[in-house]
Amino acid sequence: MASGNEGLAGMADGDGDYQRLLHQKRFVGEIEQAIRQINRELIHARVPVIDKEKVVAMARVVGLLRARYLESAFRLSRNADDAVPDKPTSEELHLRRQMYEEARMAFDSLREAIEKGYVDVQGVGPESRPFQR
Repeated sequence: MASGNEGLAGMADGDGDYQRLLHQKRFVGEIEQAIRQINRELIHARVPVIDKEKVVAMARVVGLLRARYLESAFRLSRNADDAVPDKPTSEELHLRRQMYEEARMAFDSLREAIEKGYVDVQGVGPESRPFQR
């Protein structure tokens, strides 16, 4: 027969699990803060000033590379008479895809860095607003 104390022991174990979870969440928060600081220091050392114009210029380059890649892809379909693309055409398509994908990944990385607070964008945020009473 059960003595009735098993329920209390289970609650004590549950409290221990809860405390362990709280400590783990605090640890993860501390690690995320350290990662944010490391990224801020390293990125700011190499890219000290980021503003809206630079972000938009980077987005424009990604758009241009996407357009060039798609242009090359459609060039294949214009010559589709069951002909296999020649090597220079295939190499051009491959190069343009690589260039586009690299630029897109770099832009995605920039966006993530902004979202995570690794970089500051001049003209955005509380420091850019005029003082109001």
